[in-house]
Amino acid sequence: MRRLIPSCSLFLTFFFSSCIPAQPAGKVDVITHPDGPLYNGDQATLWWTWDTRDLKPGNYTPTFTRLPDNFTWNETVALHLANQIPPPEPEAHWASTLTACCTLYYITDTAAERVIATLSREADEESDAVANQISSKLDKRVNLIFVPRLVGQGGFTGSDIYVSYPDGNYIGNDMPILFHHEFVHYYDNVVGGDYRPSILLEGLAVYLTGGHFKPEPLRARAVALLNLG
Repeated sequence: MRRLIPSCSLFLTFFFSSCIPAQPAGKVDVITHPDGPLYNGDQATLWWTWDTRDLKPGNYTPTFTRLPDNFTWNETVALHLANQIPPPEPEAHWASTLTACCTLYYITDTAAERVIATLSREADEESDAVANQISSKLDKRVNLIFVPRLVGQGGFTGSDIYVSYPDGNYIGNDMPILFHHEFVHYYDNVVGGDYRPSILLEGLAVYLTGGHFKPEPLRARAVALLNLG
């Protein structure tokens, strides 16, 4: 799964959330993508990138800065020769299929490819369900991209929809529910105005999906919260 998206770099990211206790200085986790050893030429088109195309193999020590507290640290990363990538990764490539709602992108020889017919059907069904809820139709297909590793909570939406689909589904995703959640975000982006508070964006997706990535008794919980003041 290397050099799959042209024109960019290696993805290095670290996740922080107001819901997660702050980690002590020096305890920041850095996750590199692609998984496993890194090879010169590895690329990705994502938020934080490091272009390795013209670098020689060896150890490198990039500097990271965590926002918003500006905590800075160094992390040593080993870069291996591109011709040492083990099979079947050198033959892997992006593939796509068209459905009524979407263009589904996936990497060959991954879990998503093996069940792409089921994923295609579920994506169409959940897109139609959200369209009926919001009383809106899309005028173009959605780009729905399957990533063979966990990113965040399993999905995120901007101008495209990105969904985690790792081998073995160790994160326990219910794909129709995940699709529904992300399609609400997508349709909301299309029909909504600017300056919408993020709590309402997420709240709408959870409400119209009937839970946050799983069925939940939202009304009963709302009643309980109201009674608690």
